[in-house]
Amino acid sequence: MPGQSRRLESVLFLDLVGSTTIAATVGDDRWREVLTRFNRTVRADLKRFGGHEEDTAGDGFFATFPAPAQAVRCAHAISEDVRELGLEIRAGVHTGETEAIDGKRGGLGVVIGARVMSLGSAGEVLVTSTTKDLVVGSGLAFESLSAHELKGVPGTWQVFALSRVDAEPVRVPLAAEEALERLERVQPAPFIRRRAKPAAAVVAFLLVATVVAAAIHHATSGSPVTIMGVDPKTNLVTAVLRDGVQSLHRPQALSYDGSSLWQSTPHDSPGAPVGSLVRRDPKTGAIVGTKNLETGAGLGFAFGYAWIGLYQGIDHAALEKVDPASGKVLATISLPGELADANAGPRSLWYLSTQGDLVEIDPITATITNTYSLARSAMAPAKVVPLLDFVWICDCDNGRIMRFDPKLGQVTATVNLQEKGYLIGVDSSDGETLWLLDPGAGTIVPLDAATGEPGQPLGFGGGNVYDAQIGFDSIWVAAGSQLFRFELSTGKRHAIAIPDGASAGGVAIDETDGIVWVENCGCPDN
Repeated sequence: MPGQSRRLESVLFLDLVGSTTIAATVGDDRWREVLTRFNRTVRADLKRFGGHEEDTAGDGFFATFPAPAQAVRCAHAISEDVRELGLEIRAGVHTGETEAIDGKRGGLGVVIGARVMSLGSAGEVLVTSTTKDLVVGSGLAFESLSAHELKGVPGTWQVFALSRVDAEPVRVPLAAEEALERLERVQPAPFIRRRAKPAAAVVAFLLVATVVAAAIHHATSGSPVTIMGVDPKTNLVTAVLRDGVQSLHRPQALSYDGSSLWQSTPHDSPGAPVGSLVRRDPKTGAIVGTKNLETGAGLGFAFGYAWIGLYQGIDHAALEKVDPASGKVLATISLPGELADANAGPRSLWYLSTQGDLVEIDPITATITNTYSLARSAMAPAKVVPLLDFVWICDCDNGRIMRFDPKLGQVTATVNLQEKGYLIGVDSSDGETLWLLDPGAGTIVPLDAATGEPGQPLGFGGGNVYDAQIGFDSIWVAAGSQLFRFELSTGKRHAIAIPDGASAGGVAIDETDGIVWVENCGCPDN
């Protein structure tokens, strides 16, 4: 039916201001490097704020978002981040219906977004009145730029410029001298292997492998390992950090938000403030900042924010909504029961307690929109995964999963499984597959997201399993002395050895920089 191709969403258009002048100023080689870093920065922020890249051409991007505040905040973040390169963008956001046209999003809503962007100047994020009205109470403020006629769009449109974000004024564009100074720092990386003969390339690879192996061997002595980096192209551990900040006996302590690597540490961790959220450079793993946390805090990232889960006993819990750039707590949400899990869907956060409380949270306003009780149908709820039109709850100890329909407010299907594992996420290659990790049987089982029916299991030998994440078309399983990788497209399994004295307890996937980070949690080996 024609109506099925239409959907309500927020569109973001942005482009680089003065690109022709910049290209002429820096020359071809440096311009390619500038553009590469610009594209990388934009894509990292799109991922961080839940945007979907629809199209790109040269130095411009078109993306869509499920919520208007995400689109506006993403545009603001991109504007701030590309200034590190000495660049300025202009951006336009509109919320309305779009439709699928020849496989791409189109329609009047898309045209309006593009036309609004064209009105902007350097550093400006412009929005329509539709978008402005929908983000009331989100911490975003605007100033009126009066009504405008938009080419090809009927009538006149009130346009607004973003002026404040969470009470902080939007910064003015860089002075010309400062922008030029930052541009001068962008230099193309040397590419001396461009003319290397095949034999020389083989020798170079062997030398690199030898150096990496020697570095790992050397790293087994001295202070304890804190985190490790794995190259997904070679499945080799290529980085070993020993900076004293450990997540002792706390698996699943690493997260990547699209721009930073985050590590949560317990109260007895040496080298860090008591109970800390440590921010690391995702390329090098180096520490760039810390934030103190409450006892027993959990960590996650969604909708452009960090969400800190606070364990406050068997009757109460809380989620803190945190600006990851500043560490500022923007809101605290009080929740019923003991925290079991929290996860993000397309438009909502979902909280699950060990007592069977299922809570839907609006991430923009940080308010509870719905509360459901699963006490009669779930004996030991441990994991919640929103996918497609349902929310899946893992009653892991009892070997079953339940399909909850938010529209009906009830469980509509229960699937009993032979395995007693836990849900680990969604297959990024199709977005319609759940995965069940069973440490006891040593298997990973695909589950149909519509029915919950299991498919053919993949085996890894069993043992202690602490975390599993999906990225680089693979499932990565942290299992103490080894990190297992399952390629989703081929089914191949790789066992990656962890340096002596370390154990794989947490995994964070950084597809932007091409690295898999692994936490040494000091957990028991297999």
